[in-house]
Amino acid sequence: MDKADKTAVSPPSIINQAKDRFADITADLFSIEVNTILRDDITAQKMPNPRHALIDIGQAYNKAMVQMETVYGKSAKGIARSGTIRTTRNIPEMMERNVGKRYGSFNGFDGLHAWAERLLNDTYSGKIGLHADQIAILPRIRDNSDLLKAMFTNIVRGNPNAASELQALTNNYSREELNGFQSTPPLLLTEQQLILVRKVWELGTEVIVMQTVVQVDGDVITRLNAHYLNHAHYSKIQNYHNKGIEIALEHWAGLVKVAQDLLVAIGKGLGNALK
Repeated sequence: MDKADKTAVSPPSIINQAKDRFADITADLFSIEVNTILRDDITAQKMPNPRHALIDIGQAYNKAMVQMETVYGKSAKGIARSGTIRTTRNIPEMMERNVGKRYGSFNGFDGLHAWAERLLNDTYSGKIGLHADQIAILPRIRDNSDLLKAMFTNIVRGNPNAASELQALTNNYSREELNGFQSTPPLLLTEQQLILVRKVWELGTEVIVMQTVVQVDGDVITRLNAHYLNHAHYSKIQNYHNKGIEIALEHWAGLVKVAQDLLVAIGKGLGNALK
């Protein structure tokens, strides 16, 4: 590198980029979370590209709440009450009218959030009776829908061509539309946004039986689903969960080592850049 090349380097810019990159990598190293989930059918599928993953999430949330409406939506007298949502139109009809099959869009998650909120309100007020597992899933649907809406908002705000690219930026597509288009632009996500989509996709509407969170300062929090404490295979489930914690801790230690090595490499790189 000649003198001209050296003077072209902007140390403050390099430092800022290094800080941002290091912050992204280490942000999730302060804690690990291990969830054990019971499921009858395991597809062993990897998460598809984010556009399809978001549709998967929206469809799963929609399916879960349709089941709550039609199967477990009962009044205090035990009478089935389909369409218990108290609006001019019930939420399933509103979803179909406003969203169609575009469940993985900003509008889709907006409708799913409203639906989950209303089901929770009807449950707490005693208008309908839901299974405990279903009640536990509703806050997840509501809160994750909010997180994904916020993600889309940040994507739109960060794009100078938002007005002309709103459909692409908010994933306003159905599965059929995505598969039928010759070339749909990829949904560009930051690492943190991709992690969010992946975690929401992985959990879906599954019932978490056990959850353990280990903090970097040594605190360990374990949550148990009380409805499974007397499960016939509880001891096996516990063993699987404990093994998962062991594997996660080993992986965590490896990530911390990578972060340390990266910090050393960044320090050396900055030193050379400033020479």
